[in-house]
Amino acid sequence: MAQNIKRSICLTPGMLEELQIFASSKNITVAEAIRYLLERGLSLTMFTEEQDTIRRFIREEIENTLAVTMKQYMDRLIKMQADAEYLAEAHEWLNADLDTPSDK
Repeated sequence: MAQNIKRSICLTPGMLEELQIFASSKNITVAEAIRYLLERGLSLTMFTEEQDTIRRFIREEIENTLAVTMKQYMDRLIKMQADAEYLAEAHEWLNADLDTPSDK
């Protein structure tokens, strides 16, 4: 059986009153209420940190994927802006993709 470590803490009168009300509503002791609230707070902190890690990973993956996927399209658009021949090619490409008749 794991041995519990006893620690003393200082509470303001208002905090103690709130803890007593909370403990009473849950039918537990004040000590159990403190442990419950500490465990809950620590779990929430870890959960929030994990969410931030997951969000950061997803953002990095999206940025990496978009960079690779969009590069070919960006290069083509830059060439089309710089050269009239590419602009004509783009016009044909768009018309073919959209199944619209060419207005040439």
